[in-house]
Amino acid sequence: MIRVILSGQWRGNIESWNSLKQFCDKHKAEIYTGFPNTEQWNLPFRYNSVRTNLLTDTIFNTSTHPHKERYIQQWSALWETYNFFNNKFEFADDDIVVKLRNDLVYEAFDLSPIENTIHVPSKEFHAVPFPTDLLCNDQILYGYNSVMKKYFNLPYEFKYEDRNPIAIQRYGEMLGIEETLRNYLYQQNIDLQTFELNYNKV
Repeated sequence: MIRVILSGQWRGNIESWNSLKQFCDKHKAEIYTGFPNTEQWNLPFRYNSVRTNLLTDTIFNTSTHPHKERYIQQWSALWETYNFFNNKFEFADDDIVVKLRNDLVYEAFDLSPIENTIHVPSKEFHAVPFPTDLLCNDQILYGYNSVMKKYFNLPYEFKYEDRNPIAIQRYGEMLGIEETLRNYLYQQNIDLQTFELNYNKV
């Protein structure tokens, strides 16, 4: 079964929601959304939803990054949304879990998961392809539930002391989310594969 996780801020428009619906129709996917009390989602099709709260005990709560509050909000919503529905509907290890944003426009892409692998587009909508040895696109990604449950547990499992020294030389001591995610995949012995997808933000 295909499970789509959306969470956080209410963004997007009818164009991006149509992309989401076409993707879910193609894969007969179930949609699971999570958002705080300050947000109200009204997608024009069927979806499951849960209210989320801010986590207070994650790696981001002690961060000095200027985007600290955004990371806390983003990952609180992701962690709570995934864990609520994973427990409620008992996702199988071989279910495919897709993490999307509700403000992106794209063609309904194929899913070809590999064991113990996170799959991401080769570039973000606003950037050249990432150096995948150092950074990981976090806007769209998917994998088997057996590996995605590790992905969603990043706020509690990431170890700052295991950073890549080459990344520190190139990007400095301040740790952004793309580098955090790539380091975390190394720490968890999770493989990363990219696929070609043209997409943009509305």
